[in-house]
Amino acid sequence: RYELVSSLDPNHPIFQALCRPAEFSEYFETLDVIGPDPYPIPHHPVTMVADWVDEALKGMRGVKPVWAILQIFGWRVYSGKEGDRDPTYDEIKCMTYLALIHGASGVLYYSYYDLFTIDRKAGLKASKELFEERFGRVRRVVEELRKLAPLILKGDTVDLDSEPETVHVKGIKLNGKLFILTANAGEGKVELKIRLPGRTDHVEPLDLNGNPRGKIEGDILKDTLESLECVTYSLFIN
Repeated sequence: RYELVSSLDPNHPIFQALCRPAEFSEYFETLDVIGPDPYPIPHHPVTMVADWVDEALKGMRGVKPVWAILQIFGWRVYSGKEGDRDPTYDEIKCMTYLALIHGASGVLYYSYYDLFTIDRKAGLKASKELFEERFGRVRRVVEELRKLAPLILKGDTVDLDSEPETVHVKGIKLNGKLFILTANAGEGKVELKIRLPGRTDHVEPLDLNGNPRGKIEGDILKDTLESLECVTYSLFIN
């Protein structure tokens, strides 16, 4: 089927959404872009996203793109169970950051039409206000994602040592600056420490909006992150 579609339409990539990480590698020759679709909320930790992206990259041998498909719906839409709630804004943002930190070069959100529904089995539809609230979370995340896109698509990855392990970290160099994406996937507040490369004299870390964020002591960037908090630091390193 892959060969047939490719021969009929050679100018577009073939994308597949897949949900069995143990089988990702088996699809290597049947797609151009893989879309792992972990939907963890509320029954699994957000790190499910990181794990699936890792497996997708491994299955694609590092040569085919991974576009993560992330959860914006509540499982109640399909299960009918009231406890199967919507992901919060912080959870959607953290899942997005985890996907990018672990190597996804594209992000999709599943799914727009589910935002109009509460419980499909019971025929419960979302009010206009509820839809706007749900879609508003996605818009807020995408506004930040637009700022991150140039880093993900054009930047060079920099290896960084950091602690604690609950904070996932990715360093990216672009246009003479070092950007550090961080996502606290743990359940509590943590003290983040990142060892910086190069000289740090007179360096002031900023967030993506240009506001001071964190502090540097010696060659260590320090900050306090709340549970699920995600921050991109921007700084010049000599």
